[in-house]
Amino acid sequence: MNGVRLFHSYGVVHEKFMWDARMEPGVLDAFTKLWGTDEPLLASPGSMKTKAPTSAACIAFKASLVYRPRALVVYPGSHLLNDEFFDARPGSASRQYLKDIYIFPESELAWFEQRGLKPLKVCAQPGDLILRDSRTIHYGSDPTEKGTRIRTAIYATYMPARLANADQLERKKKVFEEYGNTTHWPFEHIEPGSRRALPLLKNGEVDPRLAERNKPLEMPEMSDKLLKLAGIQNREVGWKTIQRRTGREMREQQPLWKKLKLFALFNPLTEWLDTTHAMRLHLHAENVHSGQTMHSCKRLLAVLTEVTGEEEGSSLSKGKIRAFVDFFHINMDDFEPSNIEDYHTFKEFFIRKHKPGSRPIHAEGDNSVSVVVADSRLVVYETVTATKKIWIKGSDFSIAMLTMDNDIGDFFNDGAVASFRLSPQDYHRYHSPVTGRIASYRSIPGDYYQVDPIALRSGVDILSRNTRAYVEIDSEYFGKVLFVAIGATDVGSVQIHDQWKKPGNSIQKGEELGLFQFGGSSIIVVFQNGFIKFDDDLLRVSENAIAMDVEVGMSLGKATKAS
Repeated sequence: MNGVRLFHSYGVVHEKFMWDARMEPGVLDAFTKLWGTDEPLLASPGSMKTKAPTSAACIAFKASLVYRPRALVVYPGSHLLNDEFFDARPGSASRQYLKDIYIFPESELAWFEQRGLKPLKVCAQPGDLILRDSRTIHYGSDPTEKGTRIRTAIYATYMPARLANADQLERKKKVFEEYGNTTHWPFEHIEPGSRRALPLLKNGEVDPRLAERNKPLEMPEMSDKLLKLAGIQNREVGWKTIQRRTGREMREQQPLWKKLKLFALFNPLTEWLDTTHAMRLHLHAENVHSGQTMHSCKRLLAVLTEVTGEEEGSSLSKGKIRAFVDFFHINMDDFEPSNIEDYHTFKEFFIRKHKPGSRPIHAEGDNSVSVVVADSRLVVYETVTATKKIWIKGSDFSIAMLTMDNDIGDFFNDGAVASFRLSPQDYHRYHSPVTGRIASYRSIPGDYYQVDPIALRSGVDILSRNTRAYVEIDSEYFGKVLFVAIGATDVGSVQIHDQWKKPGNSIQKGEELGLFQFGGSSIIVVFQNGFIKFDDDLLRVSENAIAMDVEVGMSLGKATKAS
């Protein structure tokens, strides 16, 4: 606390009264409207000097419990000259700090003043909220009169959650757990342990009486709202996965309603209902009335899928894209077009294409290496038997049932299996795992069960009952390879491109095979027994019944028959 009884620096960042102020409805509503999202992230506040980062954000100045006005001094319009100023100074000694802070000496402030900018003092009364672009040159002005009340001026940065990646969120979580700070950006320059919320004396030194204190004096309630604003709580209930690119454990983003729906569909009561006489009579009546065949109560999902597909193809569905991108933190820089305004419907957005170069093909010139076929969650097993023991619990699952062909089932008897599960947020085009020639193609109508660990581990043979299409590929190093694309809830169609429906056509590994329409889905790739050695990291994770987060073109395994 300084001489005018104003809380100063980083000493009270995580105190309850600070979080209460940041979560006030009026504050959150301002940023919700500003950013067009209801999922802002929050950075810890800090002391303000004459500074301006070079990246755009929006910062709130909140005055609270102020006995005399506090002021924020800004240079209006300086954010518009930000790029021009720093582009002319590439060798600046402070360049390394630009994303967080830049201290302007008087000589550099003169550069802005020569262009007509003047400082403006904006006074804040108790309860006032001031918003500014973070690139605006600014500094705080303390009250000049001493008082008996404790005064607080809170600076906080709010930015949309969609701008943060998984690594940044993980770092933010660690800092939060240490009651540390992230300075002015919610998810940049985050170093656990680098800034602790230690109280300071008037002279700026750490108060020796509280130097060992590592948590707030009054703890805030760890509510869903607080954890969401801190950026450390998933807004969904998802399965644990390992991100292959970073090795980090993650939770697959999945809305809670979806998980509850799956528990409702795949449980002993639902399974029993499917076998009762009353349910069969009801379904028979529905069949007569609708003209459709409903083999089970879950078969009704197929009808719902058709309705959803029609909705997502309408022009009105375009409004859903922004919220979808925000919720799932989709990096649109990986796609073409990258601007969501260029998509006319949600259906068009759903089957978006990767930007060239965003998914390089591993060992592209080496046909003895197989690659990942889709952005997805992947599990691999050396035999079908191992797959059934750990991952796929359907009592009737077999390659013969999957393809509805006993000859294919016998040929791939106990072969090696790679199972790719796609979620709605994923890129929904799929690619060939190997180089070779198309040997056969077939499309099989069926149900639209959700392809999810809950469903896969139920007593229902999901993969062999869903709508699916497959191709067999003859390859030089892997022998014959079976590729099966399987539809799921909300997937209106499974499309293999026409050129791959014709036996004899050549295909390169990584070449696009087809696509799924709206929803989640799954792909099964089967190799002949003993023809592939899956990568060690994939095998290790799969043996623990955990899926690996993978991307198209990554290495899948090496042919064992290669010379």
